Amino acid sequence: MAIIEKVPLSVSIVTEGKEADEYDFCHKEEQVQYEVPTVRRFIKAQSGSEYSILYRISPNFPFKNGTDILILRIYVDGSLFDWKSIRKSDLGGSECCGQVPSRHTKSQGQVEALVFSPVQPIEDASRQTVDEDIGRVKRMGSIQIVVDTWKVELIKDPKPSHFSPSSSPYVAQEALSKSSRGVTHTTLYKTSRSVRLTNRHKVAVFRFRYVSSESIERRSMKLNSQAPDRITSQAYKVTKRPDGNEVIDLTGLE
Repeated sequence: MAIIEKVPLSVSIVTEGKEADEYDFCHKEEQVQYEVPTVRRFIKAQSGSEYSILYRISPNFPFKNGTDILILRIYVDGSLFDWKSIRKSDLGGSECCGQVPSRHTKSQGQVEALVFSPVQPIEDASRQTVDEDIGRVKRMGSIQIVVDTWKVELIKDPKPSHFSPSSSPYVAQEALSKSSRGVTHTTLYKTSRSVRLTNRHKVAVFRFRYVSSESIERRSMKLNSQAPDRITSQAYKVTKRPDGNEVIDLTGLE
């Protein structure tokens, strides 16, 4: 589990139902100073294994003045994969926990799982492919979670409301008079209001690099003392709120 002192949240990678062991960066050239609290770990990648990102946020998380929402942006191999938002009011005095991708929300076209896949070298690649892949290789093998707090501001839409013919409340009087059903009401769909995020405060960055077991051994990496040994695949109960957020009971993890 990656933990940053004085930042009451943690992030870990779950693979095969267990939080992955984490290894410290051991080379001097990797000891870089960052303006934002940053933790970096290596984890083992086993070909074909599914993995997910697990985060826990303390109910005592200190929001900066003028902010009311916490946003986690998750990057896989350098590309934005997903993001999660937790309002200050959502914490409600209890720990907030989530898993990406979620095991409990599956729909057509949605990513169900992330899978470690071995790199497949191509012999005799064209110069264009080589040039493009040089950039790709720099980003591959990385998982990064960027955490910020923001202020949410509603954007007022000056345009009047418009309704499609099927949802409009306006109906011809003659049509109503010819109906024997006594219709008096219909249903309109209230869409979510647009928001703007302002007043960003950087909180933390969690960086994981995944490599083979052989690479871990070859570099003589040391196991991080914070690495957990807790089964998580069936250890907790997940309850989905009406607003779509998930509340996870962690009592089974203690």
